[in-house]
Amino acid sequence: MSFGGQIGQHRSNARGSEREKSLSQEDLTAPQVSHDPAIARQGVRLLAGILTLLLIAFCYFASSVCITVVVATFLAILLDPVVAVLERARIPRFFAAGSIVLFGVLIFGSIAYASYGKLADFFDDFPRYVSRIAETLSPISSKIQTVRDSAGTLANEAEPKKVPEVRIRESTSWASYLARGVGSAWGALLIAGSFPS
Repeated sequence: MSFGGQIGQHRSNARGSEREKSLSQEDLTAPQVSHDPAIARQGVRLLAGILTLLLIAFCYFASSVCITVVVATFLAILLDPVVAVLERARIPRFFAAGSIVLFGVLIFGSIAYASYGKLADFFDDFPRYVSRIAETLSPISSKIQTVRDSAGTLANEAEPKKVPEVRIRESTSWASYLARGVGSAWGALLIAGSFPS
């Protein structure tokens, strides 16, 4: 063996002993990981809960987009059979979907156009309707006022009691959420663009 070979062998032995020392120190300092299935299930439940909360927060903050996507998906599923029938008639799918959207817009526009005159007449006659309803309810309201006055005199005679304050909060209807989600031209374009093509 040559002198250079002995140096190389000495270096490899020194490296090997250093590795053994570092491995034995790592083994002593390495954290012990337990593989308990109960802890794993608890971690999975925690992650599922966090993901659920994130999904709810996303839906809340992106409600107008989410409502638009849900309505568009519902309409796409609802009108898919009509598109399939037009496809069987050898009409391309994109043209069939576009013609259905165009037909729907025309139907909606013609209904709005036809009802505009009647709605305008109704709003012109609305003050007359209000006065007629007020005349009809005036005998009832006078009786209610009489009962209220007599109840007021009884209440003044009785000992005053502290009445807890009750606040009524109006809930938002689903129609306002729908109008908020589809209320803009962008929402209408999102709905129209998600039809099957």
